[in-house]
Amino acid sequence: MTLTGPQIDHDDIPRRLHSLFEAAKSADECELACALLRIRGLEDAGWDPFVETQLLVGDLTALISAPLAGHTQIRLGLLLYSHLTEVGAVYDMLANLANVIAGERYSIDPFIPHYPRNRKGEVQFLSTPKKVGVLKKMLAEIDRANIAELLDWYFNPAVRNSFAHADYTLHEDKFRSRSERFEIDGVLTTELPLQALVELVNRTLAFFEAFVTEYEQQRRSYSANKRITGRLGGQDERLPVELLADPQRGLYGLRSPPRGAAGSGTAGG
Repeated sequence: MTLTGPQIDHDDIPRRLHSLFEAAKSADECELACALLRIRGLEDAGWDPFVETQLLVGDLTALISAPLAGHTQIRLGLLLYSHLTEVGAVYDMLANLANVIAGERYSIDPFIPHYPRNRKGEVQFLSTPKKVGVLKKMLAEIDRANIAELLDWYFNPAVRNSFAHADYTLHEDKFRSRSERFEIDGVLTTELPLQALVELVNRTLAFFEAFVTEYEQQRRSYSANKRITGRLGGQDERLPVELLADPQRGLYGLRSPPRGAAGSGTAGG
């Protein structure tokens, strides 16, 4: 029994992600650099949840691989799944890559144009399932259905909602939900075989690990400073930009104009 949806070879994930990053680089290398640096404004050390997530993944995968009794491994796997499907940094980077390919600028919050408003005009933030839906549309608009397919492959709203709302049970070899329905082999059911649940967790972990690997390789592909042109601040005019990099850190910042020129500035992450 398998979850209804796309069936993707784990080895194909890195190729798809690499193609997306490279397309953004070809469209606008300066905007890609901003996305890789994940520029957020002025912060001191210790404010990056993406780093904490990577540490948590290491901790949980180590615990899951240990000999544990009963459903303990499954519960830890659900905790890992719930966390990884909520990682905003991944969705923000994917959305920014889509925007860069479409000719738009990097944004600290690329989902802002898609936030709905209530009757008072107040911004209503997107839930994670809705954010994933918006992201899939953004990817479709740049002909990147193969990335949207990856999201469908690992993101299961029914599993996510059941766990996040504490509305599930583990009984024998089944994951049960009173409020959600799972599609197995084209049939809707309130019970998900644990084997299918484990496969879903493995898919999510495979995607996350491939994403982190590609992200780090993209940053480390820069081993020395590089001169390009780009749009900085609110200006649409292209100006000289220097990407800052070294062999140890890879890409770590950017500046324009070059060092020594009046009004030079730097940014980095």
